[in-house]
Amino acid sequence: MAILSRAPRAQAAPRAHQRWTHGLHPRELSGGTAGVLVSALCVVALASVFLGDLSTNGNSTVGALGVLPVIVAAWFLSRRLTLAITLAALGFRVLAWRVGDVSGLTCLSQAIVVAAVAAAGRAASTTVAQAAVAQALAAQAVHAKVILDSALDAVITMDENGVTRGWSRGAELLFGWAVDEVVGQLLVDLIVPAAYREAHNRGLAHFRATGEGPVLGSVLAMSAVDRSGRHFPIEIAISAGTRVDGRTTFIAFLRDISERRQAEETVANALAEAQAASEAKTEYLSRMSHELRTPLTAIIGFAGLLEMEQPRPEQMVGIETILKAGDHLLAMIDELLEISRIESGRESLSLEPVRLDDVIAECVDLVALTAESRGLSLHRDARDITSESVIADRQRLKQVVLNLLSNAIKYNRANGTVRVSAQSAAGDRLRLSVSDTGRGLSPDLVARLFQPFDRLGAERTEVQGTGLGLALCKRLVEAMAGSIGMETVAGEGSTFWVELPRAAPTEMVAKGEPAAVSAAASNGSEAPARTVLYVEDNLANVELIERMFQHRPGIKLMPVMQGGLALDLAREHHPDVVLLDLHLPDIDGDEVLRCLKDDPRTSRIPVIMLSADATERQGLRLREAGAAAYLTKPIRVRELLRVVDNALLTARRPPDLPTL
Repeated sequence: MAILSRAPRAQAAPRAHQRWTHGLHPRELSGGTAGVLVSALCVVALASVFLGDLSTNGNSTVGALGVLPVIVAAWFLSRRLTLAITLAALGFRVLAWRVGDVSGLTCLSQAIVVAAVAAAGRAASTTVAQAAVAQALAAQAVHAKVILDSALDAVITMDENGVTRGWSRGAELLFGWAVDEVVGQLLVDLIVPAAYREAHNRGLAHFRATGEGPVLGSVLAMSAVDRSGRHFPIEIAISAGTRVDGRTTFIAFLRDISERRQAEETVANALAEAQAASEAKTEYLSRMSHELRTPLTAIIGFAGLLEMEQPRPEQMVGIETILKAGDHLLAMIDELLEISRIESGRESLSLEPVRLDDVIAECVDLVALTAESRGLSLHRDARDITSESVIADRQRLKQVVLNLLSNAIKYNRANGTVRVSAQSAAGDRLRLSVSDTGRGLSPDLVARLFQPFDRLGAERTEVQGTGLGLALCKRLVEAMAGSIGMETVAGEGSTFWVELPRAAPTEMVAKGEPAAVSAAASNGSEAPARTVLYVEDNLANVELIERMFQHRPGIKLMPVMQGGLALDLAREHHPDVVLLDLHLPDIDGDEVLRCLKDDPRTSRIPVIMLSADATERQGLRLREAGAAAYLTKPIRVRELLRVVDNALLTARRPPDLPTL
């Protein structure tokens, strides 16, 4: 792996070691201090050679310049320790010649022999040192190979021409090729799918030309192919290094991510299935709502008509029972649909600063009569947060508070107390609390709180409920980035609390509800004689609406069961108001509404849409399409008559058009 980076520059030798010996280390001198003394003797002996005549008896003519080549040869043939030995041998032989009766040439030849032997020893020691270095490098290479072969990832090296130079054990296991089969082969032909080989070659050529590689230093996900031709996803990281000869080597770390991709696909499929199941559930609930609301229209509608006809007392009891049962079923349908919309993410909330004390006051006023009728005392304390606001959807927050207050009243004891309060909470939040003096809850019941349809045993009592209220509260509060919980003491009572984010001071603006539209007078004689075109294919609903309009003798009702016929009648006779059901056998109510609004002859006629689809989104969509109002089934008698009266007051009939 050292080929990927330049070798580190050796540190300069300390100045203390750079002596006259040209780098000779003192420890390499023969015998330490003794070596220094020997070297000194050599210098003295050589000095005597240069200062005197080598021929003492006149038989020899060798002079200082004759010895000089020997010294120079000894210098180049030997280094460090060999130099000391050579100088010592040469010096002592010359000294022996000078002081003894020894031939100068004999001494010189002996010195040369000694120097040659020393040089041979030096060469042998150098060979041993080189062998030791080679052995150490081989050991490091083996160690590096063990590390690479132990790596979980495949490690591959390639030169700048795309030729494979290294192939780890992990690469063998991943791709099925043995190392001796791939080294020297083009890597692109081994692991790169055919569809990507041209791009690989272009990238390599670009690097050779510019030295730039966009993929270097990054982690990429791509496809690879093994020996059997199997394609599979990998994750790869590539880096480049320069060898000692200046050429580039690429090293790649590759990892098979097939299992990860499979896990991701499994999760994605599970999410898709869950989403599909949620959508199917929502669709089913919406359809069920429509199917239930249609008969409820007849049940509640006719019961409402009977109530308006001043029945006998015993009849009134039955009528009230019908109305209560219908209202209970309708509330269950509404809450179930709302929970479904929240879970599917289709419930749109309008989050804004809302004054908490105002909401508390409004809700307390709404339940005050109910609490009084049950002999309960109702207390409100929001002094600590006067004029402070939370970030919430005002209508949804009122719905939550009313639900908590309703439960505190329903499940309280006789002559008990209901207390609602608000105070600051941790984390820059405000806490609203609703306390009662009821029976409280045991720990096992607390664990079942906020579960849909679980009434915690109250279904065996006379208290009516759907088991959906708290579940809906929890989902609404969490959708507003809040939290909800409860504290209870068995036999003493419970406290439910809601925490919501506090609004910034600059956002604290009191926002009340829009002013209610004043209802038209209930006496139909005050309204001018008008016509209402009613488009509905359900005979029971047609009969119900006809009975309702008997309380408006000044209004002529014209029922039609098909959308196409309704368009013809509207264009020809121009009714004052159109009551239009959303689901018709021939043309959808949406299309009828669009045609009415696109035609100049009918564009100004108020259209009141009727449907069993109670979603706010549906109502908003139809109003944007031009509907004057949107009523959901079951239709309430008084509500329908009020909306029709308001529409008649604003209706304008173009001149010179006949009436129905």
